[in-house]
Amino acid sequence: MSAQRDEHVFAIRLADYACRAVFQDGYVVAVQSPIDLAEFSEPEPDIMVLAGNLRDHKQHPTHALLIIEIASTNLTYDRVTKASLYASHPIADYWIVNLVDETVEVLRKLMRDDSTEFGWAYADKQVLRKGDTISPLAKPDAVIETASLLPE
Repeated sequence: MSAQRDEHVFAIRLADYACRAVFQDGYVVAVQSPIDLAEFSEPEPDIMVLAGNLRDHKQHPTHALLIIEIASTNLTYDRVTKASLYASHPIADYWIVNLVDETVEVLRKLMRDDSTEFGWAYADKQVLRKGDTISPLAKPDAVIETASLLPE
């Protein structure tokens, strides 16, 4: 097991804090917990938001409303492999906190794409910078500042 860099851990805490401020009653924010997506695939997203309450999730969930990955050295893997996996199950809202470019990549609009590993991709990708805001699909009235997800 490799040690996580300070910046990565801090970014997870920032995303956790931002999500918990938005997703309260009726939602669970899970940090680095498994999601059961396939027979041999149980990734552990950095952040995932689930519908319901904590007791609804005694077993690994099979769906999430939002998944956030914090990426630096694993950026290509999160953009390609994990994006295809999440799109295939269908996770409608997938964000990548890109520590390299200090942006948040928001992937949405599922589409069939046989050229990808799991046959699915996201048709819409927005790249947000500090000063931008985003609303999660599951809480369209909520606003999260991109800067609140990025370490300084």
